[in-house]
Amino acid sequence: VSTQSTGWCKAIQKNLVKAVSHPKCVAWGEMGLDYGTRGIHEMDPDVIVAQKEAFRDQMKLALRMDKPFVIHGRGAESDAFEMMKELAPRDHKIHFHCYTGSWNIARKMLDHFENLFLGVTGLVTFGTASDVREVARKCRLDRILIETDSPYMKPTNASHIQESRNNTPAMGVWIAQKVAEIRHMELDEVLIQVRKNVKTMYGI
Repeated sequence: VSTQSTGWCKAIQKNLVKAVSHPKCVAWGEMGLDYGTRGIHEMDPDVIVAQKEAFRDQMKLALRMDKPFVIHGRGAESDAFEMMKELAPRDHKIHFHCYTGSWNIARKMLDHFENLFLGVTGLVTFGTASDVREVARKCRLDRILIETDSPYMKPTNASHIQESRNNTPAMGVWIAQKVAEIRHMELDEVLIQVRKNVKTMYGI
């Protein structure tokens, strides 16, 4: 997904179908919409149309192949939700990756799709990410996935780890620690439930 590219074409579609057909592929994604950090009003309308066409095509292919969705929706959470409602069954498995939208939209998605999970990243540790912390606090724990989105968004509570200035998959535990703190829970409780959520979502 790109805020600039309109490069969706039959050749890319064919390559994606081939990749997702691999027996070790457990989901289709990331796919979705990206309006950037400035929002839809700063976007080229042709790019938005192209993104929506690619997203719609990919959802149809994923459904045909019986693959869960992994959704990218930066700045486009509401539009992505409306498009998912048009095509996806309410019981389809959906991972909304790196969710940064409001709790209001999150609640609507969770109510509509019974197997939708929200991805919480290192942003939850950032002082400016009040929306992400609200979601981490209010969302049922059995609907949360912990993800790092490395190498970006290194958790601020892992700043003492000097081995890497970048985020790494190993830092997921620091994200879980922040979620536990926000929810007034023990870290083990969060980790055990999130592990169950991963198995429910991906079967692994």
